[in-house]
Amino acid sequence: MLADIVLFKEEGFDLGYDAVIVTRLRKLKEARGKMQDLVIVEARDAEEARKAAENKNVDVMLGIESSSHRDKTHFRDSGLNQTTCALCKANNIAIAIPVAEIINSARRSELLGRIMQNIRLCRKYNVRVIAASFAKNKHEQRTPSDIASFLRALGMTPKEAMAALNATDELLRDKRETVRKGVRVKE
Repeated sequence: MLADIVLFKEEGFDLGYDAVIVTRLRKLKEARGKMQDLVIVEARDAEEARKAAENKNVDVMLGIESSSHRDKTHFRDSGLNQTTCALCKANNIAIAIPVAEIINSARRSELLGRIMQNIRLCRKYNVRVIAASFAKNKHEQRTPSDIASFLRALGMTPKEAMAALNATDELLRDKRETVRKGVRVKE
């Protein structure tokens, strides 16, 4: 079953999970105290990404490649490096690829290049990648086949693209079993 992470609720539609996006790491203890299913940290630069990767309470890192700084002359500064990848692997933190953010970006080509580099780093250091729409409204949602095709265009193999789509459901299932009692998986 393929699951999508969306950031809005419609009337009469149950998401099946409770997610909280933490924009500052200081608020992480408050978020984990509420016993959410997913804690998603929005890291906007390499230093925030490293601090989030050191924390065992983080489930997903989002927006690493979206920083406003310019790339260097001889390399692309995507916000992810070998140290951060090793910490993510050790603490079982997934790196998210937000499709809605790419759609709405004014600097789309720069963002795509950074995401491609992050995919290569995650493949090299065996870090879990999650691909979801992270839609803020229903018009930003995409089908799983659209997201899978997009991931293949960014350099993932078909097997990696399907694993990135399935990783969302696996992460939710793992968290439901370990975080909160009484949560049921809706089939």
